[in-house]
Amino acid sequence: MATNPVEDEFQEEVLRLFALEALEWIRQVKAALLELEGAPAQERIQTLYDVILRSLTNLKGSAATVELPCIENLTFTLVPLLQRMQGKKMSTTSPQYAALRQGLEALSSAIQMLSIAETKTAVMAELESISRRQAEAVQAAIVSADAKTAGAAAEDAATSQQGALIEALMALKRPRSPALEHSRSLVEGVLRKIHGADNQETKALATAIKRMMQELEALDVRFLEEARQRATAIGKLLSGIKNGAVDSPVQKKTIEKALHEIALLHEASRTADAGGMEMFLHGLESLLLDLHYKRIKIPPQKFQTVTSRVDTLLSMAQRYV
Repeated sequence: MATNPVEDEFQEEVLRLFALEALEWIRQVKAALLELEGAPAQERIQTLYDVILRSLTNLKGSAATVELPCIENLTFTLVPLLQRMQGKKMSTTSPQYAALRQGLEALSSAIQMLSIAETKTAVMAELESISRRQAEAVQAAIVSADAKTAGAAAEDAATSQQGALIEALMALKRPRSPALEHSRSLVEGVLRKIHGADNQETKALATAIKRMMQELEALDVRFLEEARQRATAIGKLLSGIKNGAVDSPVQKKTIEKALHEIALLHEASRTADAGGMEMFLHGLESLLLDLHYKRIKIPPQKFQTVTSRVDTLLSMAQRYV
């Protein structure tokens, strides 16, 4: 059956406008999530949840309007979870929040895929398949999160003593008087004393804490290495964007590569709880999205300032480990 070129062109424009709108809603959601992770005041938390819910609702309705059931269904999976989190005032450390993050990253990836496709109607079948699998994975993550929450509630009563000990260990991280600073590790010293105690449960807890500390140290090493690699790649790509011809296919491809690297480093920063890096990378992502989709001309001096800050990403990462 022959296609109508006029209808095809109209559909491409509809999808292009949807992708632009959807990217803006996703950006608003990410900004609200980042602020939520900073432990704002209770009244502000309510406002941020409203922003996220409104953006997702708008995205779901817009996806239905342009007949994108894959994105509509993926968004629909997240809305009830968000409402439940808001109603029960769940923290950003809850398993449900991790599931929400997973769903939003999947949603963001699907929209990015649509937005960068030169012929958007050509990727619809692939987008449908990928989004369906992502929706199933997110739903499984939500079920798993609810199971973890139920299990954690059952264990709370039995772990109060352990909680007090962990709180005492956390207190060792707090700033101390310069006169009390010394080279030996207080945490290590405390763990050795716990190991020497008679209580078998306390010894087991000390062993578990030490193992967790070693795992966290290994994660820090991997985070620093990833920050080094990603920051170097982003710096080179930004240099290419600065020196490239405006709106050329090469520059567009370079911006897309930079956005990909930024997204990966942003996720690594979130996992490492590097809030300052997350904020900078979010701003850099917004700048490049404006340049890529809105054709906004960025003053050379501002672009140079941003590029110079990219050079400090590794030192920023080192402050969080």
